[in-house]
Amino acid sequence: MIPTKNEKRLAYFKWWLAIFPVGAVAVVTPPFIAPIALLVEQVLPKNNPLWWWLDDEIEDPAKNKDWLEYKQKHGWFAWINWHFFRNTMWNLKASLKPKSAIEFCVSNNEDIVDIEVFNLTRNTQPLNISDPCLEMPVVRWIDKLGNATWNTLSGVEVNFEKSVWGEMKYWYKAKGSLYFREGFVREKTGWMLHKKFPFIGKKDYYHIVAKGCNEKRYIYTNKKQIKP
Repeated sequence: MIPTKNEKRLAYFKWWLAIFPVGAVAVVTPPFIAPIALLVEQVLPKNNPLWWWLDDEIEDPAKNKDWLEYKQKHGWFAWINWHFFRNTMWNLKASLKPKSAIEFCVSNNEDIVDIEVFNLTRNTQPLNISDPCLEMPVVRWIDKLGNATWNTLSGVEVNFEKSVWGEMKYWYKAKGSLYFREGFVREKTGWMLHKKFPFIGKKDYYHIVAKGCNEKRYIYTNKKQIKP
């Protein structure tokens, strides 16, 4: 049964609440509180009152591939950049989890209840909306070190084999609760800041948006990346 407008509004509000009020706090406070949280963690590892400002996943071998790649790129400043800017207040964000009916790349028991648009492709092949290897619109890259993993989200050359192109917007239920996924990758031309003089000009770029939920948490991505 297609959900009502009020049911959709409620699901959208839950997503908004998890992303924006929490997101605002996560932008302002980490540079001040994350270093203190790390010190407190050394004394009270099981009862740290500032635990929200840390990221326990960087110590988890099953979840820290992205961190290890980031650490390789940023060296000594990796921990600071990660907690201050990249994955701010990650423990709090990870604890605000929607219900999940996906075991990633194993099984997908979501109930798709309303599809407004879904035309995602990877490497020119159409993707399945019910694939257990959940796909979201994303541009993946090959970086200057030659890394071309599923977590390489910036670099010098686009990884067309692993990028996901197109647009989606659909509603689904997981264990009885309603959620949504929405996003796109679009090629555009416009005024952009860049690294070379005069540091601003018209550039071709990718506009990447993804919001709703993945198999773990509420998500929101809205970024522009200059085409190489």
